[in-house]
Amino acid sequence: MAAPVPTRRSGRRIPQVLPAELSRPDESVPKERTFTENVSLHGARVVTVRRWLPETRVLVTFLRNGVRSKGRVAFTVSARRLTASPLG
Repeated sequence: MAAPVPTRRSGRRIPQVLPAELSRPDESVPKERTFTENVSLHGARVVTVRRWLPETRVLVTFLRNGVRSKGRVAFTVSARRLTASPLG
C-alpha cells in the first residue's frame, strides 16, 4: 500500500535548484545525477528518472559543496516519465 501524501508541510519550502547525486547507502543501485526543486530544514523535493519506493533510505550528495546527507523517500509523485521524490 502506498504511503499517503501529506496534506501539510512541516516547514517552509524554498524554491531552489541544487545539483545533486542520489544513491542508496548500500550502493545497491547506480548513482543518479539529479537536482532539487525546493528545500527546507526537514527535506527536499528531488526530481529523478528512477522510480523510488516510499520509505527507501537514500544518500544525497550536493555537488556544489560535496555535502552528503542521509534521508528517506517520503512519497513519490509521477509526472510523465519523471518522478519527484520528496526526501526527509
